[in-house]
Amino acid sequence: MTPSFLILTLFMMRVGLLGMRRRIADYDPLLNFDFWHYAMTVAAYLIASSVVIFIINVIITTRGPKNATGNVWRSRSPEWQVESPMPVHNYDRQFEVVGEPYDYGLEGSKYVEFIDEEVKHG
Repeated sequence: MTPSFLILTLFMMRVGLLGMRRRIADYDPLLNFDFWHYAMTVAAYLIASSVVIFIINVIITTRGPKNATGNVWRSRSPEWQVESPMPVHNYDRQFEVVGEPYDYGLEGSKYVEFIDEEVKHG
């Protein structure tokens, strides 16, 4: 959850518990909800701007797809060790985990080793 969402939601709950009624046009200024309304408005604009950024990102991403090939993250897990696109049955060869999970920073460390025999699919 984002801080903006929490601020908006919790502040609305707070002013509701303090007596602010819903669905009326004007609020009594003596209730001193001005600060709470201002904070909720800022939070709502932050939420709206993040939604706009998300929509722009979706449009840009869908217009010009760039397919990543290979192990772009340099991950050592099994799903990143096979060729791209993935084979029909995910792994054409059996593999064995031979490394430790925390060996990522070690030079030349190996995590997965593929066995040369073909996997038979019934």
